[in-house]
Amino acid sequence: VLFTAKHSLYGENFDEDPIEKSIFANDHLTQIRDLKSHELIEDPENDLLALYVDEFGLDRCLPQSSLCPAEATPQMVTIYGYLARDFKRQEQGLNPQPFAFTDSRRDHRPGYVALRYTKSQNREDRSKKKVMSPRPKGLSGCPMLDGDKLAKAKVCVIGAFTVQENGIGFGESSPKLLSLLTWM
Repeated sequence: VLFTAKHSLYGENFDEDPIEKSIFANDHLTQIRDLKSHELIEDPENDLLALYVDEFGLDRCLPQSSLCPAEATPQMVTIYGYLARDFKRQEQGLNPQPFAFTDSRRDHRPGYVALRYTKSQNREDRSKKKVMSPRPKGLSGCPMLDGDKLAKAKVCVIGAFTVQENGIGFGESSPKLLSLLTWM
């Protein structure tokens, strides 16, 4: 099952056809319409949707136990995905680079996970020099992870990233993901 933000497939203005979008399946870009199953399961109240992707090998999927069942309150939250700016066409094809960002958890409305995501107030771990964080465009729908557990090599998905504004990045919490999975 692929979880993502609804707006990542429908577009920011919800005027795009999601089955024309492509995902990496079987090691190449495949339009959703060409998947064995292309039925989108939408959460009517939240910016979430799910899609069965039979073309994903189980060896590349996280087990359901990786979805944390309760509202998580770690000290640190990590988002991991691909920035839109990195999807530049090269002669050999696309060459996106994974991006990971970790910062302190912030309180937000119930049902959401939030982290501090300021553009220019971050410091590199080793040199302590200020660095400019990229705008997280393209990260919508990527997993939000419990950064405390990740530091101990345990994957615990606590949400799906949806938006960054005013120095805060936030997304839908994992209980919403589990609810959508149960509904499927």
